[in-house]
Amino acid sequence: MGKGTQSLLAALFCAALHNPVVYGAPPTHAPPGGKPFVVIAHRGASAYAPEETMAAFTLAKAMGADYIEMDLQMTKDGVLVLMHDPTVNRTTNGKGPVKSYTLRHLETLETGTWFNRTHPRYAKPEYTHQHVPTLDEVLDTLGHGANYYIEVKAPQMYPGVEEKLVTALKRHHLVGPGAVRGQVVVESFDPQALKRIHRMEPTLPLVQLVDGKDAANPTPQQVRDWKTYAVGVAPNYTRLTPQAVGRLRASGLRVEPWTVDSPVAMRRLMRWGVTGMFTDRPDVLRSVWRATTSAGAAPESTRAGSSHPARPSESAAALAENHR
Repeated sequence: MGKGTQSLLAALFCAALHNPVVYGAPPTHAPPGGKPFVVIAHRGASAYAPEETMAAFTLAKAMGADYIEMDLQMTKDGVLVLMHDPTVNRTTNGKGPVKSYTLRHLETLETGTWFNRTHPRYAKPEYTHQHVPTLDEVLDTLGHGANYYIEVKAPQMYPGVEEKLVTALKRHHLVGPGAVRGQVVVESFDPQALKRIHRMEPTLPLVQLVDGKDAANPTPQQVRDWKTYAVGVAPNYTRLTPQAVGRLRASGLRVEPWTVDSPVAMRRLMRWGVTGMFTDRPDVLRSVWRATTSAGAAPESTRAGSSHPARPSESAAALAENHR
């Protein structure tokens, strides 16, 4: 590669780094434009603050995450709230299913004590004042100043959740006429839920979550089916193989594995050519990614059609440790 080409790639990477639009619009499902690699803050900056809280979401934004990932549940009175588990047991001082709580009751629970107890290194007294946020609260607070990766967790448990989500996104002008396409990405393990959303709002980018053999060795038929409604696939990184990454990228799908917190695994997946990762440590992933470009050019995996991703700089480990 000549110096002129290296300079051009470096310039393109720097421009993409400041471009908030990652996903182009379906329906062609061509590889979307924008950033070559995205840092997705899994449940917010959840290594450092209570997951799925405003504290974790705002910290993720401050750390430079490209997307803030959050999980949808629904209250007894039909309000969309953000929590990973279907019950409040693990992350609050309450007990029972989220769907058994009205919003007013749910808002009386606090969501920080468990974090301070299990993560004393990052404990803060103010975390004990965190609560379960509604989707509207997050979108009202962060607005168009953040990008969102929203998982539809249990559509079979919450009939109509897809329609409620699309309605909320339209109300906040995040989809539909005048919206910046790609500011919101919706993900789910349930392909039928994603297909319903695709029928309701074809311009909304969708990502299929996968695990097990679907992550390790997706069949050609699966890939063809995913491409009818999704712009990408989010596999369990522990099951993912370089062959699967190559096959998915060659088909035009993005590949964004979950949930990667080790710098060693981050570098390995970057060599394979993934287009982003979910992480609880967005500051570390951002540092590792930047280290891959420290030689003056973006990794070859950022170029459309490349099957030989460049090897990231090993200085990434030292950079990542400085951000712990």
